[in-house]
Amino acid sequence: MRKIIIILLGLLLLTECSVVRNRETSYKGISEENIRGREIEYVKSKNLCSGNYYIEKAEIEVITPQSKEKFLASIKFEYPEKYLISIKTRTGIEAARIFMSDDSVFVNDRINRKLYCGKSENLEVKYGISKEIFPVILGDFIINERSISKKGVCSEGKLNIDAIIKGLKIKYIIDCNKGKSISAKAENSFNNEQISFNYDNFYHSVNLLFPQKINIEYLGKENSIRIRIIKIESPWIGNIKFIPGNRYEILPLI
Repeated sequence: MRKIIIILLGLLLLTECSVVRNRETSYKGISEENIRGREIEYVKSKNLCSGNYYIEKAEIEVITPQSKEKFLASIKFEYPEKYLISIKTRTGIEAARIFMSDDSVFVNDRINRKLYCGKSENLEVKYGISKEIFPVILGDFIINERSISKKGVCSEGKLNIDAIIKGLKIKYIIDCNKGKSISAKAENSFNNEQISFNYDNFYHSVNLLFPQKINIEYLGKENSIRIRIIKIESPWIGNIKFIPGNRYEILPLI
C-alpha cells in the first residue's frame, strides 16, 4: 500500500446519485468575440479548484512494469488547499486515507496501522514538484500572467499556452470550444522528467465542466495512472477533518 501511495504522490496525486453521463454537448467557448483577450481568465473560471468539491467515487488503475492494480478513491477538496483522499479496495474496504494542507501531508495506512507524516516541501525536494500544481491532474488550468512563457491564439479550435510554475514547465493545449485543457505536459527542469496528462469524455452542466477520463503517463517510462470519475458534487458544502489513527506507528512519509 505504501508503494501505491508513493506512486500517486509522485505522479501528482489525485483527485449525481447515478453514473455521470454527457447529457449536454454545447459549450460557450473562448473563440467568441466577447471572450477574445480574456482567454486566461475564462479558462481559469472553469477550474474545479475555484471552490469546494467532492468526488464521491473514482476508479483508479495504477500500472507499473511490475504490476497493474485497481482500486477506488474519493476526494474532498476544501478551498483553497485542503485535500482528503480515501483509497479503497474494489470491494469497498478503506485501505488508506491521505490528508494534505498548505504545509503538511498525513497518510493513514489502515491495513498496517501506520501513520506517515511529512511536509509539503518534502514532496518538492523528493519529486521536484510543487503541491500548487496538483489540480492539473483533474484538468484544471493553473497559471497566472507572470508565469506565462508563451501564448498562442485559437487556431483550428486549439490554443497552446506554455507556463513555468515553481520550476515546472507546463505546456497546455486548450480546446477553444470547451474552454478547458484537453492535454498538458509537465517537465521538471531539475531532471528533465516529463509527465503527460490527457483528458477525455467531458461532462457538462450549467456550472460544471470536467473530464471523466484522465490518463497520466511518465514519458520514457512504463508508469501510468488511469482515472475514471463516476460521481462528483460541485460545489460541495462541507469541511474537511482528518483524524489520525489511534495507536498507529508514526513514521516519516519520505
